[in-house]
Amino acid sequence: MRGSGLGLPTVYGILQSHHGAVQVESVPGRGSTFTVRFPEGALPAPEGSASRPPASRGKGTILVVDDEPVIMTLMVEALQRLGYATLSAWDGEEGAERFAAAHADLSAVILDLKMPRLGGSGCFRRIQAVDPGVPVLICTGYGDNEEVQDLLRMGAKGLLKKPFRVSELEGWIRMLVPAGSG
Repeated sequence: MRGSGLGLPTVYGILQSHHGAVQVESVPGRGSTFTVRFPEGALPAPEGSASRPPASRGKGTILVVDDEPVIMTLMVEALQRLGYATLSAWDGEEGAERFAAAHADLSAVILDLKMPRLGGSGCFRRIQAVDPGVPVLICTGYGDNEEVQDLLRMGAKGLLKKPFRVSELEGWIRMLVPAGSG
């Protein structure tokens, strides 16, 4: 599976949002070395170490549209562990097609912005033309930019910034797909 060629801008956006830096050393004919630096931080307590009541199992089907295999796998596995059924699409074109075919059974959509063939904005417009009531969560490593703001004004329900914690994904989905819906 080929990506959209936007790896370095994504890395740069993530670094900027976490106050990090990247150093590049390049030798013609030998390649390049990228050194990524993040500020030191404190790690949160491991999941499950604090006593918290078990969350209720989710109900409904969520369409995940993302061209990055690692992100897709993480989201699908996390959503399934939370109790949701999932459909997936690798770009905006496939996402719009899957949505049109299954929209009556979908509870929400998680939509990446930068993808090959049809980007997130185009996919969002096609989704809205079929069913403007479906909750759409934008997920991107580019931060809260003008494109995200346009989609929020057009009806997207929120922004999940990459990289994200599974607990952040869970919080958004539980807000968008209330218990008992689906």
